[in-house]
Amino acid sequence: MLGGEDFLARIKKRVQAKERGEEVRWVSRADHPDRREAAARKLAREEKERPWQVWLRVTLGGERKVEVARSYGYRDGSAVTHILKRLAWAAKTTPVLQTQMTELKTQHERILSSFNGLLPKSRGKY
Repeated sequence: MLGGEDFLARIKKRVQAKERGEEVRWVSRADHPDRREAAARKLAREEKERPWQVWLRVTLGGERKVEVARSYGYRDGSAVTHILKRLAWAAKTTPVLQTQMTELKTQHERILSSFNGLLPKSRGKY
């Protein structure tokens, strides 16, 4: 920040005095990695096709490629990388797949915004 110590002290005082709004709590919930991963895994279990399962877990859930690969019996993360590349290319060239990708993102966000028991208990009231 530019300014002296007095300026910094005034800014800190103002920021601390502001109440945390409902929006901040919603964003905090959505950004929790465990919650994001749990939501993606839930959607992946409902998907029949492996490429979509992998995409959900890695892209939306934030899981490491190597961990997802091992859970599907692959030796390393390269198979997952190829699956994701093929799916991304197919979605760019096929509007139906792009629509499906958008719908899955929307479903993932909907799960994150609800309380479906996905938050760790240590997070308190939310």
